[in-house]
Amino acid sequence: MKDYTVHRFALSLIGAIAFAVAFSTAQAWACGCPCATDADCHDGEVCSLSSGTCVDPGGPCDEDADCGGGQRCNLSTGLCQDPSDECACDEDCDDGLFCNGVESCDIFAGCKAGAVACDDGVACTVDSCDEDADACATAPSDAACDDGAYCNGAETCDAQAGCLAGSPVECSAGDDLCGIGACDEETKGCVLVPQNEGIDCGAREGDACVLSSVCAAGSCLVTPLCDAQCERCDPAGCASLCGNPWGNASDDVNSTDALFSLRAAVELEQCNLCICDVDGDGEITATDTLMMLRQIVGLGDLFVCSPSAGPGETTTTTTLPNF
Repeated sequence: MKDYTVHRFALSLIGAIAFAVAFSTAQAWACGCPCATDADCHDGEVCSLSSGTCVDPGGPCDEDADCGGGQRCNLSTGLCQDPSDECACDEDCDDGLFCNGVESCDIFAGCKAGAVACDDGVACTVDSCDEDADACATAPSDAACDDGAYCNGAETCDAQAGCLAGSPVECSAGDDLCGIGACDEETKGCVLVPQNEGIDCGAREGDACVLSSVCAAGSCLVTPLCDAQCERCDPAGCASLCGNPWGNASDDVNSTDALFSLRAAVELEQCNLCICDVDGDGEITATDTLMMLRQIVGLGDLFVCSPSAGPGETTTTTTLPNF
């Protein structure tokens, strides 16, 4: 009976020891083995200096002391992470250039490129970076301000103020009673806009040789009192130029008139029938010249020129004949 009791006691003691070992092992797995350095850890674990226990690499952390094995705490992820071997500080990343900005070091990702912000905030300037001067440069561009319209003037760029409006195209130089100038976007120029159509534009005031003057199509349309091709306007009225190609105020026919008529007869000059056809037969011939010569010597033949031939007919030249 005594041996049986001893046997049962031994079995109970062995079970208690096994339980204690199992409990101790479970505690070790749950809390991590105590450590002072990474060498105290096994199975790839590292020593967390903040807790003094072995932990898995890449585990959760709040500070670098929570990590081991040379890892550092990535505060953005809350996990331990191997640092980059590219840089330890910003100075390690500096490439010596200005225009690509100041490089910085990310202890996990390595060097990060910088950027130079050369935007001066003015929309119409062209911004650039000058590596030699280690500075930003800017130049105004009028083209950036062009709105494509002509009549509002050419826009310009001011380096500080930005786009400035242009001066509207001035078209008023030719304004008068019958028409005003206006800018036309389609033709990119000034055009005349008629006004006061049919209204007397005053050209006959003080001029006895003007029959009428009215605004028409933007201009002052003047109708002369006399037929400009066949008559001369005198204070007393209209004087016929029949037989007097050069329009002498005395209306005297001279040898120059006769010679001009003869040249017109042989088609060396042009002369309206109402001036050179003094016999009224509808054509200019040597007979007309002979009649002029007879009047010059006082034989007094009566001139009966044909009516005005109209604008499309033959008119007198404005140069003296070459003799």
